[in-house]
Amino acid sequence: MKNTIWLASIAATALALGGCERVEDGEAAPATENTADQTLTASISQADGLSTVAGVITEANLASVFDGSSAYTVLAPTDDAFAELGDAAEQLTPDGDTAPMIALLRNHIVPGHLRPDDLRTALADDEDGEVEMASVGSDPVTFRMDGDTLVARGPDGAQVRLLVDRAVEANNGVLIPVDGILRRLPTATTASR
Repeated sequence: MKNTIWLASIAATALALGGCERVEDGEAAPATENTADQTLTASISQADGLSTVAGVITEANLASVFDGSSAYTVLAPTDDAFAELGDAAEQLTPDGDTAPMIALLRNHIVPGHLRPDDLRTALADDEDGEVEMASVGSDPVTFRMDGDTLVARGPDGAQVRLLVDRAVEANNGVLIPVDGILRRLPTATTASR
């Protein structure tokens, strides 16, 4: 049975494991880059390959959210992930309206300060190997391991890989780039004949 983890228990795990690093076969896992003097807004704007997400944050005046004291973990789709959407990406910014993109990105944001190692530990402790968490949007996010790769899945089955080697720990959360979008977008329809 899938284990649903509430924010309180995951936050407690994150706090308890704050100073721990995962070690297997005598080798330390790659540490999350620590930029404790920066907010999530600064971390996102300075990250390579996240100009689309950074642009939406700027255009939609969301910097105050990611500069605030509340902690978030942002699963930020890379610019390459948006490029792979092709024409479907136009649905996310019709006529320059950022509302659809903001709605999509809300489903990529999890409350709390969760490093990749915190997620791995929670998954290792779960008998089913899956952890479902509420996002700040309408859709939950399910985390699991696919071999050695940490992945996240949306409710419609869309799955992304967490690019943990590019994760950044800010003073108010964690930025983890992902290689896709956590929701399948409808393809453009053609007129019936």
